[in-house]
Amino acid sequence: MEFRIRHERCELHGGVDGKFKKGRNQGFPEMKKTEIIASIIGFLLCLATYWGTLSLPEFATVGAGPAFFPRILAILLGVLSLILFVRALRRKGDSEEEKLERNDPSGQPVVGRMVLAMGVSVLYFLALSTFGFLICTFGYFAFLMLLMQTEKKILRTVIWSAAVTAVTYVGFGMVLRATLPIGSIFR
Repeated sequence: MEFRIRHERCELHGGVDGKFKKGRNQGFPEMKKTEIIASIIGFLLCLATYWGTLSLPEFATVGAGPAFFPRILAILLGVLSLILFVRALRRKGDSEEEKLERNDPSGQPVVGRMVLAMGVSVLYFLALSTFGFLICTFGYFAFLMLLMQTEKKILRTVIWSAAVTAVTYVGFGMVLRATLPIGSIFR
C-alpha cells in the first residue's frame, strides 16, 4: 500500500525515481485550497445573510425582533469562516491518510460533491419563492440524499424526503404557525 501511494505521488509530480519536480499542488495542498475556498464562500454567505436582515423590521419596545436570530447566525458564520480561513493559511500539508480520505468508499471525490451540494442549496433558496416550500424541500432532500448515497435507493429516498418535508411542514407551518412560502405558481 505504501509503495503504491509513493509511486502515484511520484508520477503526479513527474518522476518515478524519487526526485520530485515542482508540481502543480506542491506547496499549496488540495485541502488547503478547498478550505480557503469554503471559508470565502461562507464569509460571502455571511455578508449576504446579514445584508438580508437589514430589511427586516425592528421593534422599538422589544430588543429582539425578527432580524435578531438571523443576524446572530450570520455573525457566527462569519466568525467560523474567518477561523477556517486562518487555519487553512497556517496548514502545512496533507498527510497520506488525509489524501486518501478525500474519496468516499465509492471512489468519488468528496469535494466535488460538497460543491454540488452547496450549489443546490443556493438553487433551493432561490426557487422557494417560485415553487414553494413543499415542492422545493422535497426535491432538495431527495437530491441531497441521492448525492450522498453510495448505493442509490430510490424508494427509500422518496419516503425519507417526504417524511422530512411533512414533519418540517407540520412542525413549523401548523404547530408554530410560521409562514412558509407557498410559491408564486400556486397563487
